[in-house]
Amino acid sequence: MNTHIHWHLCLVLVTSALSAQQPTLKSLGTLDAEFKAPFTDVTSVRELRDGRVIVSDRRDRVVQRIDFRTQTASKIGREGAGPAEYNLPTRLFAANGDSTLLVDVMNMRMLYIKPDALPGAVFVPEFGGGKRVNGLPFAADNDGALYFYEARSADGGRTHADAVILRLVNGAAHADTLAVLAVVKGEMSGSSTMPGGLIRMFTNLPMAPLDVAAVAPDGRLAVVRHADYHVEWIAPNGVTTKGPPQQYTPITVSVAEKGAFLRTLIRPGAIIVFGPNGGTKDASASNRGNAKKVPAIPSDIRALLDDKGMTWPSTVPPFSANAANVARDGTLWVLRTRAHDDSIPTYDLFGARGQLTGRIALPKNTKLIGFGNGTVYLSRKDADDLAYLQRYRIPK
Repeated sequence: MNTHIHWHLCLVLVTSALSAQQPTLKSLGTLDAEFKAPFTDVTSVRELRDGRVIVSDRRDRVVQRIDFRTQTASKIGREGAGPAEYNLPTRLFAANGDSTLLVDVMNMRMLYIKPDALPGAVFVPEFGGGKRVNGLPFAADNDGALYFYEARSADGGRTHADAVILRLVNGAAHADTLAVLAVVKGEMSGSSTMPGGLIRMFTNLPMAPLDVAAVAPDGRLAVVRHADYHVEWIAPNGVTTKGPPQQYTPITVSVAEKGAFLRTLIRPGAIIVFGPNGGTKDASASNRGNAKKVPAIPSDIRALLDDKGMTWPSTVPPFSANAANVARDGTLWVLRTRAHDDSIPTYDLFGARGQLTGRIALPKNTKLIGFGNGTVYLSRKDADDLAYLQRYRIPK
């Protein structure tokens, strides 16, 4: 074979392979629906069979059923610690029939919401025999199994060595360990209150890489490994399917990136700090309001934005905490990190073999909240920092 032709063929094959690994970036397309009344913080969403959705707002401490068609909302339950009440509503999970489970962080329990959107019984996850589970779940599957994130320590709780994902089947004597995740080693974090209802977060290891996980409706666990950015699917029977490493161009941790990150550490009240995969690490007191504008950071507080005691990496990891979500069709969505001046969230989509199947860009200044039947729900922030719930159809 002619040498020139041989190298030409090689180049074509390599180019084709790279193209196959990098699907075309798609947009979500046209907005399907938006609820016109604003929220303070759209925390979680659960789509019902008739298209209405249940929405939690952790900052206003309210749960509502909303109807996009009629633009009406009805409150579910009330704030408190008694029957049919919740104190700090966060995650919503699909339960049997068209019912819903609400995670109540402050009361350390869960609330059952009936298919007619009326509050039912409250309960805490337990092993067989009545022993209470340590913590609250970050996910549930179609069979009612609950999934927990548990950090493990080698030095009496001062620092985390790694973390495990546990699955608890109702009434079982113990939880099954599904996967071990790499966590940020030597991390120290916390928060402190500041004037004006603001909270200052702290971490000594900003932008540190870690593994993340998410659960599919059929009970498969997706683990995204940061070391070479690949996806592992763990089936309920323990069989693991490992996908190929993904190529990405790391973002340099410049002075501008550091400054942008430090500004995110000053936050309004009622902040819930979740662990890498949903486990609650801390909760602050709430400043209630009805979708009120978040105040600007005062100049004297802005001056406190420094990186004393922080150790920065040279590059930003490919993804950060809580980056993984699984749609109802079993597709894994992984939110990619991006430069501080990039306002467009971009997701990598992975199939059942851990292979990259697509890439989707969300509209500017939006955040993915949850999935429905062929739909995805976003929170859009306006200039006054008010949140609006949107629904899009997932492109084919």
